[in-house]
Parts: sequence; structure tokens; C-alpha cells
Amino acid sequence: MKSYENIKEGNEGLLKLHETQPPISVSVINSIDAWNHKCKVKGGHVPFLSIKTVPTSGFASVNLLKGFDVQLDTLSKLETKFVKGLAYYKNIVAISTQYPLLKITETLSIAENLGVRHPSNIVSNKRSRYEQVSVMTTDVLITYIDSKGNTCKEAFSLKYISEDGCYRSTQNKELNTKNKLQIEAIYWEIKEVKWSEITQKHPLINKDFQDNLSQMSVYDDVNYPKTLLKKVRRKILLIYSKHAAFIEFHALIELVAASLKIAECKVRGCFWVLMREHQLPFNMHRKIKPFGLLYKSEGPWLWE
Repeated sequence: MKSYENIKEGNEGLLKLHETQPPISVSVINSIDAWNHKCKVKGGHVPFLSIKTVPTSGFASVNLLKGFDVQLDTLSKLETKFVKGLAYYKNIVAISTQYPLLKITETLSIAENLGVRHPSNIVSNKRSRYEQVSVMTTDVLITYIDSKGNTCKEAFSLKYISEDGCYRSTQNKELNTKNKLQIEAIYWEIKEVKWSEITQKHPLINKDFQDNLSQMSVYDDVNYPKTLLKKVRRKILLIYSKHAAFIEFHALIELVAASLKIAECKVRGCFWVLMREHQLPFNMHRKIKPFGLLYKSEGPWLWE
């Protein structure tokens, strides 16, 4: 007999819509109402799960990314890296994290139709011990403008996969994760929103790319005059066009600084600001290091 079959319904206002699925409790309904109120007060999305309420073994963080005036709670290193990578795309206009799959009756119905168990949790207090349904969330939801000018959405679930292709350490946890992903995929299919599963092998998690983002972030709060940026950009492109095959990054910076008679540190700062603004054609997936060559990007950074 499964553990949830031993849990007796107390005076908790439990509503059981499906005999084989966990019930909806008053506390779950209250948590959804509280989330809706927070979103209304803020005038935008608020993460349903926060780093204050979810145990994450120290891997959680609150990201305040340049260009996105929202709180982005990420609950793993994988989520943090992926969100920072998404922020680099100019046509992504909104990023939401820990997005709840509501109405909760919809995910319960999907689980019932699939013949799988909906995620739940056990509540214990002095009066009783009972099972209640858990509100499912998608790790990341983005809004972007495609090449035709259409506003589109895409949802992502981020999971680490071991070398043997498994999600979790035990068979039971592995099954629960697969069931959750099934429910999530069908939920977004019904909403006509593209959904993808992201693992640590995704290009945005690439170490070189993440290292370049870290260098770029040093200049997030630096704003150089547009005239200076324009001069530096023109000179970088001119010198690179003549010596692309052999010039190293540090040498390029030195030549630009000498030509314009400005400090190398300022040229380096302008370089990363221009990269942030997509004004230079260099490949972010190849590590940009002082004594390394610069490689051209294959195309514009647009999410499609």
C-alpha cells in the first residue's frame, strides 16, 4: 500500500477531483491567491517558487539582469547559466522563472488522462498529516519577437542528465521526474506554446560562452559615450579585417588604443560593451582570451 493511501483527510478542506490523484487543499488555493496578488501589486510576473522557500543546497540565486527589470529566481546552477545566456539575445523581451502551471485542475486532468501520479507533498501539523497536490512550475518562460515580427513564447524545463542518461539517483525519483515532464509537455502543447527540455549540454551552458558572459558582466554598469563607442568599433573592425588570421585579442586592443590615443583599459571596456550591444561580429561560443584569436560569429544572435 502506497504512503498516500494511509493518509486520512482531516478537517483541511481537501477537494479530491480524481480518485487516483492528490487532493487540492485550502492552503494550496491560498498560495495561488497570494501569488496572484503579488503579481497584481508588482504589475508583472513574480516567481511562484523563491529561493527563500525551496531547499536548493546553496545553488539558488536571484538574478537582476541588465535589460530585464524583474526578479529571476533560479534554483540551480543550470538554471542560472541558462537564464544569463537567454538575456544576451536582443529579441527576447521578457524572461520569467518558476512559472506556475495554472489552473491546477488542468495539470490534474492531464495526469489523470496519462495514468500517472500528479506531483504532491505531505503536510504535517499538530492536528493532522495529509497529502496535498503541488502546484507544478516551469523553470523558464520567455517572450520573444521572431523574424516576422510575431510575439512568441517558449517554455523550458532544465534537468541535469547523468552519463547513463538518467535524471535521478533512484528508480522511483526517475519515474516521478519523467511523469512531471510528460505533464508539463502536454500542458504547454494545449496552450500552443513550444516547450523544450534543456540539459547541461545546451550551447548556452557552454563554458566558453559562460566565461565570455562573465567578462562582459563586469561592464554592465559602464556607459561610454556613443561617439567613443562608434570610433572604437570602426577601428576594431578596420584592424581586424587586415589581420584576422593572426591577430590576438590583446594585440588588437593595443593597436586600437595606440591609434585612437586612449587607454587600453577603456578600449577593452568599449569592446565588451559593443559585444553586449551586438555591435561586433565575434563568436561568443569561443573563449575570448588575451592571447587568443578572435573568431567571427556565424550569424545574428536572434532566438527562433
